[in-house]
Amino acid sequence: MKMSAVILAGGQNSRMGGADKAFLKVGGERIIDRTVALLRELFDELIIVSNSPERYFKKFPEIKIVSDAIKEVGPIGGLQAGLSASSNEAVFVCACDMPALSAEAITQQRAKFEEKQPDCLIARYENRLEPLHSIYRRSLLPVIGQLIEAGQFSIRDLAGRCRKKSYFDLKREEKISLLNLNTPEDLKLINE
Repeated sequence: MKMSAVILAGGQNSRMGGADKAFLKVGGERIIDRTVALLRELFDELIIVSNSPERYFKKFPEIKIVSDAIKEVGPIGGLQAGLSASSNEAVFVCACDMPALSAEAITQQRAKFEEKQPDCLIARYENRLEPLHSIYRRSLLPVIGQLIEAGQFSIRDLAGRCRKKSYFDLKREEKISLLNLNTPEDLKLINE
């Protein structure tokens, strides 16, 4: 099954002092470069959702760069934009500040999605949901629209509304792939 990968690169990054988290360096390499290189190997289409698309056009001319259709609603707006831009029926979604994504975990997650055929396949670790390391079908676009219209901006609300959902349980050694960088302290710790 063909599937797209969507990188959510929006947000105000206030806890990171306004710095664009996608362009932070981990191990001397920008997170966005690491993420694109990894996902390019796994998916036939990549989409970056950013409300500053000009930052990505020159660096990634072969990637679809789109902005939220509805601004200021958080990651659910980015998911809506990514699903709308996708040429495929389903998308794997991740955040731009996840420097330790695992090709193996994503490949296993994708295989489970293809086997179970749910509307959404939500990653979880020890019963904690990670909606930004998950797979969603384009058929969820009307539900996302209803949630946004109702002022429910949590992607966890979307997971609750999926009629046919499955979960992908990450193993202890794969937990690192859920790491995201929110503060300068997080960045310092990963670079030590």
